[in-house]
Amino acid sequence: MSDSQAAAAIAAAVRDFNTELWTLYAFGVLITALRTYARVKAVGFGDLQADDFLIWLAILLYTTQSTLAYFAVSHGQGLANNGMTDAERAALSVDSEEYELRVFGSKIQVIGWTCYCCLIFTLKMAVLFFYVRLTEGLNKRFRIRIWLGFGLVAATFIASIITIYGACQPLSKYWQINPDPGNVCQGAVARPIVWVTFISSVLTDIYLIMIPIPMLWGTRLKLANKIAATIVLGAGVFVLICSLLKTIFVIVDSTHGAELAGRWGTREAFVSVITTNLPMIFPLVRTWLKPLFGSALFSSRTPSKHPVGFRTIGGGYDGSNRTSNRRGRNDSNQHATSGLSVTESEEQIFQNVKMQNISIHSEPPSELQRPQDIVVNTEFHMTEERYMQNGQQNARQVPRPPPPLSYLKKDPSLAPKFVEELCRFHTASAMATRRVAKVDIELGGKAIKAGEGIIAVTQSGNRDADVFPNPDTFDMYRKRGAESAFGYGYGEHRCVAESLARAELEIVFSALFQTLPNLKLAVPLDGVSYSPPDKDVGITELPITW
Repeated sequence: MSDSQAAAAIAAAVRDFNTELWTLYAFGVLITALRTYARVKAVGFGDLQADDFLIWLAILLYTTQSTLAYFAVSHGQGLANNGMTDAERAALSVDSEEYELRVFGSKIQVIGWTCYCCLIFTLKMAVLFFYVRLTEGLNKRFRIRIWLGFGLVAATFIASIITIYGACQPLSKYWQINPDPGNVCQGAVARPIVWVTFISSVLTDIYLIMIPIPMLWGTRLKLANKIAATIVLGAGVFVLICSLLKTIFVIVDSTHGAELAGRWGTREAFVSVITTNLPMIFPLVRTWLKPLFGSALFSSRTPSKHPVGFRTIGGGYDGSNRTSNRRGRNDSNQHATSGLSVTESEEQIFQNVKMQNISIHSEPPSELQRPQDIVVNTEFHMTEERYMQNGQQNARQVPRPPPPLSYLKKDPSLAPKFVEELCRFHTASAMATRRVAKVDIELGGKAIKAGEGIIAVTQSGNRDADVFPNPDTFDMYRKRGAESAFGYGYGEHRCVAESLARAELEIVFSALFQTLPNLKLAVPLDGVSYSPPDKDVGITELPITW
């Protein structure tokens, strides 16, 4: 091969590398932008959480790494202090252009490894904070796994950085050309760095995958839905594949290993960005694809006299810390579906939506342009019936169908905060918590002796005027602090399936009227059947038509 042919081949290889590099980078940034769009659309900018900001720090690191790779190949010609014989090292003049390029490339390798470790660390921290959101309000033992994950990710990151800057001393040997500094100081193929980072990836990736997957498969979801959720949450296995291939090329191919490892390192960074964003963008993609595929792709094929169910997967529409706690069927393992929810039909959803009673009129706020407000011009009319049972007076409120939810129909993204206020206003569980007084106390002017029973009606906190101004008013535009509604209990007695119920409600109010705009009761209001007063407050049967 002549010199001109060799130069043309090198130029073509550089062009191919840069095309792949910047194509993957652009797609990674686009996916991250879509993730942020989905989150802002769902919860508003003010309710974004730690993982939503960490992902953009990761994009800055991804930008830096991609730029370093570009300069290493385009300006450094892919050269470094590796891949040379002792004779070639001795013959290379320190004043030559190749010498300068090799020193330049060697320094980029050190910076590139550092940036790579920081990028992977940031992405995995974002995943862990995402898991924290999904398990908010659940049993403490579920979150211990996440906190252990934080420790594991931090420990492997520290080990990688120590290896990069401690294995080769003095640091200047990383760009030493002659004499041969040894494999440890050849950044492009340094085996200590390669093995430590690979082992770190294996440990952390597998651990992060194993946090949600076992909980998911312990739920009552259908097999197909479990598989779909597993694919989304387990996509990190593709990062492992890229990392494995990168390591193999460095170990077994002494001639082209550095070049191939660089390519697969770029792909590994790209796949890491995509898999971190995937759970958040899945609901958005589903919404966009639904008009194209309709019920053939997104609806249940099970014959039913009720409307077919809505399905969703991912955490993009889970809301903030306040709206990530959702509830569904009374299943001790249902917690795994927080942010990964599947409903079987509107029949099931309506059975879970247990309306409470009130007489209200909701007005839209004056500042309609504020993105954090929910602008829904809706009236709710409720009547109240009182009845006697077991010598006690109980109140049951019968909801009248509200007029068309015009604003909610136009903008389904208003559903999360609508549901948040609904979960405060309406108490899904009417059960109280029994306690025993340890000492003599006085509450509300009543003396309670030690050993006597106390019934703590925790859900009454939903109407605490000191926390919720005008608590008996259904106010979708209510400004909230850090308080949490007690509609599903509190502390250890909080319903573990709350996350599913909240997810179902958000799915219903964001999609139901889009699919069934003429939905209405099929029977008179008096014909609606309610559960017994000693059970959870709810509707046992709700015939509808559309």
